[in-house]
Amino acid sequence: MVTIEPEWTSDFDRLSHLADDQIDLAVASILISQSNYSELEGESELEALDSMASVLADRIQESKDDSPLHTMNSLSGWLYEELQYKGNHENYYDPRNSYINDVIDRRIGIPITLALIYVEVGRRAGIPLVGIGMPGHFLVGHLGITNHFIDPFHNGAIISKDEAIDLFKRITANKIKWSERFLEPVTNREFIIRMLRNLKAAHLKINDLSQTVKVLDMLVAINPSVIEERRDRGLIHYQLGNRAQALADLKFFSESNSSKNQDEKIGKIINELGA
Repeated sequence: MVTIEPEWTSDFDRLSHLADDQIDLAVASILISQSNYSELEGESELEALDSMASVLADRIQESKDDSPLHTMNSLSGWLYEELQYKGNHENYYDPRNSYINDVIDRRIGIPITLALIYVEVGRRAGIPLVGIGMPGHFLVGHLGITNHFIDPFHNGAIISKDEAIDLFKRITANKIKWSERFLEPVTNREFIIRMLRNLKAAHLKINDLSQTVKVLDMLVAINPSVIEERRDRGLIHYQLGNRAQALADLKFFSESNSSKNQDEKIGKIINELGA
């Protein structure tokens, strides 16, 4: 089973304390999946990524062309055209789109999980790919160029910088001002945090509160400075009747909240719980 060290509260908790360059995206994604699939070992998922990368590496070597655009096109041709990894446009908020084992088994996902597969297959094949966390949509970039990107959700298309900007404007309906930093690579930690936030939203959408708490446990572990995650976890514990856990999280939020306008709802719940 994919694991880090047993002395931590969880394997994900241990991973969350690693330096960013030590965080393995594939392992992190498997640990996320294990929160929902307790029997998942993870070896077959890692082997699948290795196998896909092996084929890709052989093809690039045979072509004798390791230029960024050629390798990006080779990757997209392999994953989208042949293996048929695609975006789930019909059921975007299905939680299975955010669990890497499901995405590999079903060959369907949302932008960020498909991007993770592209990045990890590319990395194993020697291609320096990175996640591009553009608001509203996730892309894949190459460290060797800054003007073209892979859009795994839309047929693995290679798009230009101008096309990425147009895509951003359509998705956000021009409600967010464009910034060049939107096309900068995300850190491994930012990649995982965004995956978890998507998963949190997916489970909340179907009112799966028990699994939402597990996702929030991971969000709090990897991103402890965002006190709103502690607040949300406390509110869900409260709905589930977990009084002690709810009180601990909501008190932490209330005491850490520097806003002059303290949340009245939170205060009432804390008083009800006996603090």
